[in-house]
Amino acid sequence: MKIVSKKDVVRISIILVLVVVIIWILDPTPLVKWRVKRNAKSLYEPDYTNNCSSQWKTFFDMGKLIDRGHHGFARSILDSVYSRKSDDYRLDSDGLDILLDISANILRSLPMNSVLITNNVDDIHPFAFIQISENIRPDIILLNREMWKSSYYREFLWKNTAIEDIISKNKFLDIDNNFSNTLHKLALKFPLFFTCRICDITEFPKDSLYRMPIIGYMYMPHRVSDTSLAELKYTMLYSQNWNFVAENPPFDDKQKYYNSESSELASVLSDVVSDLVRTGKDSLARNILGKFDSWMVWDPYYLVMRADIAQKLGEDPNKWLAKVKNWLDGNESHWAYSTVQTYYDSAKSLIDKSIIEKVVDKIKSKPTKSRRIRRRK
Repeated sequence: MKIVSKKDVVRISIILVLVVVIIWILDPTPLVKWRVKRNAKSLYEPDYTNNCSSQWKTFFDMGKLIDRGHHGFARSILDSVYSRKSDDYRLDSDGLDILLDISANILRSLPMNSVLITNNVDDIHPFAFIQISENIRPDIILLNREMWKSSYYREFLWKNTAIEDIISKNKFLDIDNNFSNTLHKLALKFPLFFTCRICDITEFPKDSLYRMPIIGYMYMPHRVSDTSLAELKYTMLYSQNWNFVAENPPFDDKQKYYNSESSELASVLSDVVSDLVRTGKDSLARNILGKFDSWMVWDPYYLVMRADIAQKLGEDPNKWLAKVKNWLDGNESHWAYSTVQTYYDSAKSLIDKSIIEKVVDKIKSKPTKSRRIRRRK
């Protein structure tokens, strides 16, 4: 029996390596899929979430797969990630669809070359997928407080954003370059937006922070008039489209309602319309309502707020309270039934006294599990 010589083994090995290299050059998709699967655990496993480079490499590789027509595979990986996150962030595929849609609306509504600041590592993930993987609004600078300590993350920012135009590389990568200093430098040139509670923003005076329709705040170095602010809010909100949430209302699932950010939409819409009415922009308020009312009728909390808005516009608020009553009549076992009933009863008793807005204030201040406005860990 003839034994294969060492030379033959070497030749076969070389041929196999060349074949693999040629296949990889012609179609690196299998390798990219393998890398995504390997690095994706950095997006949810506590032991790996400090690995900033793996997180960003995951989103870049997802983008490569999407560019090659493998969007379904990339989304399946992201679905798997969100099914493994902690309770405050966990979502099924349908809930993730809603979160990504709301996050995309936020990105699209921001002015050009804005800076979007998030707190927890998990807070930046939907925006990173939308921007890096799906190439939506690449002009936006995504800053994250927890990732800031990573030199990889800061180097990525300096190389891939407009930061390089205003801060030298050495200064930006210097370990003494703290987050606050960077924000103040960026504020000289770019609009700054925060997706968190106002008490978590310690870098600027509270009176320079304005609530905006992005589930967060905008920093403005100079005082702006109430009218100008209301018009800016109108422009940002009117550019958004909530049709997807309307077609897939998450209110029956408490975790999905809060973790997908859907719980914040009613307050966002109510705040903008109330500001427009208060500044005498009733026509703009009605434009907003004409576009968004049909998208929000699934949320009984919004219906109570809408009764308050109707009263401010000189319309009949009972039309909207009747919709709340209809919801209550058919949802006795719903998780939100008792709180909706309480708000409805209060609104009904106060409506004749023109102080229904007190009920709206209670709704807006109700305990929330919304991840972006939760105090950072």
